[in-house]
Amino acid sequence: MLADLKRRHAVIQRRADGYILEALGPTRVNGVAISGKTVLADDADIEFAGGVRLKFRQPHPLSASARIEFVSAHRPPSSADAIIMMAESCVLGRSERNHVVCRDWANDVVLYREDGELFFHTMERLEVNGAPCDGGGRLGPGSHVSAEDFSFYLEPVL
Repeated sequence: MLADLKRRHAVIQRRADGYILEALGPTRVNGVAISGKTVLADDADIEFAGGVRLKFRQPHPLSASARIEFVSAHRPPSSADAIIMMAESCVLGRSERNHVVCRDWANDVVLYREDGELFFHTMERLEVNGAPCDGGGRLGPGSHVSAEDFSFYLEPVL
């Protein structure tokens, strides 16, 4: 579905005091027109021109990571259900408080940054790029992580 948006319609940045949305085109947050900057709170509704609606989620109070969900039928050129804005950690698993909710998973997977690299930790036995891995390890661009009940790839954002 297409909408009449500028290439840079809004900017969302993580700062010490939370996530800030800067409107560069017609934008509403929780039904209120925004011109300039506003702080986003968990569960904020964001609407751009053309009926593009997003939901800002910061589901876990102990993590600065957040998720942007697509509420309207509009999607970016490459298919996605949401965008994860990872701070120092990101939790994937069945809980609604996780950053990525995977209802059929038996265990959580925690992604975290350390010394500029990405690592993971889990209680589940899994494979990284086809090699068995217990408990955790380092991940790189293009890593394929799989277990009996899930699989995911890390893709660079262009």
